[in-house]
Amino acid sequence: MSRWDEVPVPVAATVTGRRLAIREILPEGGAAILGEAVFREDDWSARAAWCRIASERDVTLFVGVTESLDGTNRGAVWRLDRETCAPGAAPDIAARAWLGIPGVTGTWFPMPGAYGGGAVSGFLVCLEGFLPWAWVRLSSEGRVRDVVVISNDGAFGSLPVHVLRRKAAGAMATLFKRGVAHAETGRTLLVRAQGVPEG
Repeated sequence: MSRWDEVPVPVAATVTGRRLAIREILPEGGAAILGEAVFREDDWSARAAWCRIASERDVTLFVGVTESLDGTNRGAVWRLDRETCAPGAAPDIAARAWLGIPGVTGTWFPMPGAYGGGAVSGFLVCLEGFLPWAWVRLSSEGRVRDVVVISNDGAFGSLPVHVLRRKAAGAMATLFKRGVAHAETGRTLLVRAQGVPEG
């Protein structure tokens, strides 16, 4: 059981339209987790737009961002709120993928960087939701808390990758006695009216 409520992402004709529709369902003073690859790290206009929403709604957003690493892409989760969106401030990195698809979302070896989520649920990025060793690594932190798997399966079209990931993650969550929730770009997002839960 997760401490996050899963809600469907509103349908819209454009990226801007979807972002504005999501804004309307965000709980003021609460928190939300969006899916993976919502924008690239160098897309300053997208970051500014999500920061405006975070500031206007006084909401903490955990947004999947595509970062560059050694000639490939890596998934990360950035925390955007009034503090991290202030002029001159940098986003807080809640998590960075440790494992990814070689040459697509990662390298052939484990990648350096943040892992887990600090005071919020532990994060696994896309492929990591399938991988037992990613769950073992997250579990080795020793704190019992929810796990949030963020993903973006747009490249897979009608293949039911999200269904398979949910089944695999559900089995791992049962094994490690943790709650699990999924934030899938274009499909679902997670919200909490009371703000960010502690570990």
